[in-house]
Amino acid sequence: MRIAIICNGQTLLSWQRRALELIAPDHSLYLLVCQEPPAKRSPWRHGLYYLLNLASVRNRANRPVPFPTAEIEIADRLDFDPQQDGAWSALPDKVLDWVKANRIDAIVKFGLNLLRIPYRERLAAPILSYHHGDPRSYRGRPAGFYELAQGEPFLGQVVQILSNKLDSGEVLAFAQSRVWPHSYRRTLVEAYSLSPALLPQALAALAQGSKLPIDPSGRNYRLPGNAAVLRSVARQGAALVRRLAYGSLVEKHWRVSTAEARDAANPLAAIAEAGARQSEWRTFPIRPPHRFHADPFFHDGAILVEAMNSRSGKGELLRIAGDRQQAIGGLAGHVSYPGAIELDGRTCIVPEICDWSRPAVFAIDGDKAVRVAELDIDEDSILDPTLLRHDGRVYLFGNRASEGPSVLRLWSADDLLGRFEPHPASPIRTSIRGGRMAGAIHRWPDGLFRLGQDFRKGYGDGIVAFRIDELTAQTYREAEIGAASFDRVEGPHTLDMQPGRLLFDWYEERVSSLAGIRRLMNRL
Repeated sequence: MRIAIICNGQTLLSWQRRALELIAPDHSLYLLVCQEPPAKRSPWRHGLYYLLNLASVRNRANRPVPFPTAEIEIADRLDFDPQQDGAWSALPDKVLDWVKANRIDAIVKFGLNLLRIPYRERLAAPILSYHHGDPRSYRGRPAGFYELAQGEPFLGQVVQILSNKLDSGEVLAFAQSRVWPHSYRRTLVEAYSLSPALLPQALAALAQGSKLPIDPSGRNYRLPGNAAVLRSVARQGAALVRRLAYGSLVEKHWRVSTAEARDAANPLAAIAEAGARQSEWRTFPIRPPHRFHADPFFHDGAILVEAMNSRSGKGELLRIAGDRQQAIGGLAGHVSYPGAIELDGRTCIVPEICDWSRPAVFAIDGDKAVRVAELDIDEDSILDPTLLRHDGRVYLFGNRASEGPSVLRLWSADDLLGRFEPHPASPIRTSIRGGRMAGAIHRWPDGLFRLGQDFRKGYGDGIVAFRIDELTAQTYREAEIGAASFDRVEGPHTLDMQPGRLLFDWYEERVSSLAGIRRLMNRL
């Protein structure tokens, strides 16, 4: 596609340039260069917000960086002065003629604030614009402020086809990032770090003629006054005190249990049934030197878990068979999420080892993990790698460590030791809710299900289930069917199953004077 970028021709915000870096290999880029009209400011009414802006909005993900750069090829450039009508800008005729002459397919707006959209007869190319807020509830500005003030767990963001009604365009791509009650800055850093992944998705949707069923009819917010900023800062301060107290005195005590599956039609029903029969769970004892068990997977008649070593502060593999627990050596650092897959008649694992190694396949030989091969993939670090054999191919679900746990990517290969290439539909989900894997993919009576972690309350507090409706080398389609968690304990965080048997982890919060010291050790 031929994509024109509206910008000032000197800088972009760092997340905006990253978005263009993602689309540049697949599209021809053109520049529409203009200067942003000066914004009118009201320091007496909004002065405290301007100070908050300096402390929070101006962050590493949102800082100005040079653009254009030599790394991104620009096919053509037009400099212009926008027409002004009060706070609104309009594109002059020479821009409209240039867009038509260059057969531009879409325009991405990274400059100009309020822009009038010409009639379609005059401008056939749609103008795409980011909005950081779920337009079903939050239109207008500023990004994330009112979500934080009103205690929302998530900050939505979209790429929309711009219309002449503020933030009410048709939505092409949607994501959710986490709202951190103690920090407006951290909330925005996470949001802007996620934003670049939306532009490739939006262009793909535009090419396919598909739009998301999102009704952009939310309230139109404006810059907050000084009193609202003071209240927000006070709430953030109180939340920070609570967070520090929690980190110093409370820790999660993770356990692993099994329960009967009882012919549940899908994983949500299985979790509900297991939660109602907690007294029947078989929970494995935790023995020194381990402090907790998590990330369980079935493996050759036994169970593999991540066991946190209280001496090293690192996770290691533990095999549980009946009453016997055996540490698995041969791994050079922290290891977790030991997902299983068959290779040449034996069960191998591809665990998360991104702290010290590229993704690799291991076989368990006695009490040691033996490296079989590195995955042939252009990724150094993958969070929670989850493999699936399906219709003669191997699919790999996971997160790039550099992007964090919200952008779920998909790769595929002819076989486990073959070349893994990015799937055309990747990323398949961009959200803190369900964007990180939560266990193996299995076929249930209701279909093939992928499980994702649910961060609505916090880390490890339940799962979201997605039915995989289509999976080929070229296509992927899933449908969210709901979320589930336990009532009397927190979790599950990772879930596996065998016929008639469910395997999962969960946790309870306990007060400990050593909680803060242990958290500090784990970061060293």
